[in-house]
Amino acid sequence: MKKVLVLLLFLSTIGFASLARTIVNVADSNGRPIKDASVVFSCTIIEYEQAFPPPSYLPTSVPHNRTIHTPFGSTTVDGITYPDTTQYIDCAVDSPISTNVTYQGLTAIVNGTFKASSNSITVIIPDLYDLQVKVADQSNTPISNVTVTSTPAENPDIFKQSGKTDESGTVIFRQIPDNSNILLWLKKGNEEKSLDVRINGNTNINVVMGTITNATAQTNTSNETAPSVNKSAVIDWFVYLMNETDRLIGEYKKNHQKMRVVFVPIGYSDNESEEFKDLARSSLGRFVTVSPFRECKYPQGEIEVEFIEPSQCNLTKCSDDCGLGDNISENCQFLIKNCSGLLSKSANLILGLCKNRSCGVACGCAGGIPSQTAVTNTADCSGISVPEAVSHETGHALGLYHIRSQMGLNGCWDNEYSACKGHNAADCELPPENRSKLIMTYCPDLEDYGPAGYMFLKNTTLANFVGECK
Repeated sequence: MKKVLVLLLFLSTIGFASLARTIVNVADSNGRPIKDASVVFSCTIIEYEQAFPPPSYLPTSVPHNRTIHTPFGSTTVDGITYPDTTQYIDCAVDSPISTNVTYQGLTAIVNGTFKASSNSITVIIPDLYDLQVKVADQSNTPISNVTVTSTPAENPDIFKQSGKTDESGTVIFRQIPDNSNILLWLKKGNEEKSLDVRINGNTNINVVMGTITNATAQTNTSNETAPSVNKSAVIDWFVYLMNETDRLIGEYKKNHQKMRVVFVPIGYSDNESEEFKDLARSSLGRFVTVSPFRECKYPQGEIEVEFIEPSQCNLTKCSDDCGLGDNISENCQFLIKNCSGLLSKSANLILGLCKNRSCGVACGCAGGIPSQTAVTNTADCSGISVPEAVSHETGHALGLYHIRSQMGLNGCWDNEYSACKGHNAADCELPPENRSKLIMTYCPDLEDYGPAGYMFLKNTTLANFVGECK
C-alpha cells in the first residue's frame, strides 16, 4: 500500500506540471511586442506503458523520455502565445525546454527549464528597424491619405503591411529585419508608384508624387459683343457630348489595357541618348512583329513606352546581370527596377539596355521566369542582333523557358539539356530544323516564339493587352 501512495504522489506532480501554462513572449530589442511570429515549443515528456494484465489505469513500467515539437501558431498583437489548451503536454518537471521563434526569416532560440508552477519565456528578436516613408508633391507639400503597402521584395505574399500617410505625409512600418529588401507600393486616386528600399538600420525615405498645376484663368478683355445664341441649348449639347465621351472612354479603358514598357539605359551618356532610344525602338518593334501584338490592327499603339534618360539614374555598369547576388549596387535587375520606380508610373515590363557589356558577361538575363525586369548587353552575342536578344529575354520575363536546339545545326551553339520546361515545353517536340528558328533557343537566326510559346503569350501573359486590340 505504501508503494501505491508514493506512486500516486508522483503522478500528481506530473499531472500538475502538465496543466501548467507555458507562455512565450516575443519582442524586439526595444521591448515592443512582435505580431505574427511563428513559435515552436520543445520539451521532454513522460510516457508510461500500460500495465499487464489489464485492467489497471496506474502505470507500472519505468518511464522513458522523448522530445516533442508543439506548434503554437502565431503570436497575437500583444506578442504572446501559448499551447492550445486542448493538447495534453506532460512535460517533465525540471526538464529542459526550448522555444524556437521565426519572424521574417530571422530565427531565435531560447532554452530553459520546465517548472510546475509557472512557465514564462521571453524571446528577443534583434536587428529589427523602422521604415519611415514621407510623401510630398513637387513643391514639398506633404500628401496625406496615400495608401502605402510594404512587402519583402523576395516574397511579396508574406508579411504585408499597409497604412496611410498622416497630415505630415508620413507612414511608419515597424520591425523590419536589417539588410532586407522592401518593395513599396504607393497609391492615391489614379496615381501609383512602386520602388525598392534597402533597410540599413532605421531608414527614412522621401517619395515625390503628384504634379504642380499653375493654370491661369484666361479672361476675355475684348469689347466686341458676341452674337446672340441660345446658351442653354449649347450648354446642354456640350454637357451631353462630354458625358458621352467620358462614358465611351471609360468603357474602352475598362475593356482594354495598354502594355506599359519602360526602357532603362546602363552605360550610356547623355550624348548617346538618341542611340539608346533608337535601339530601344527597334527592339520593341522586333518584339511586336514576333509576339501576339502583331495581330492587332495598330500594334505599336497597344504599347505605352517610356525611355529613361541616361542622366536621370546615372547607371554606368553592374556585374550581377541576373540579380542573384546580395550586393544591391551590382544587381542589374534591382537597379533598373529601382530607377523605373523612382521616375515612372508602374510598368508591366522594365527592360535595361546595357552599352557594350555594361551588365555582366552574358548576352542578357531576365530577373526570373516570369519577371518584371530583364537586361540585354549590346555587344556582339554570337551573331544574334540586339533586338532579337531583347525578344529572347522578354520571352523569359513573360514566362517562357528555353527550347533545346541541336548543336551545330544552323549555327546553334548550345542544346541546353535543362531546357523544355513550363508552358512552352511542347515546342521542344518540333523537328530540329524548326526549333533552330525559335527565339527561345541559343541559335543565331531567330524568327518566332514557337506555337506553344506564342499561344501562351496570347492567351495568358498578354491576354489583357491583345484580347481587345483588333
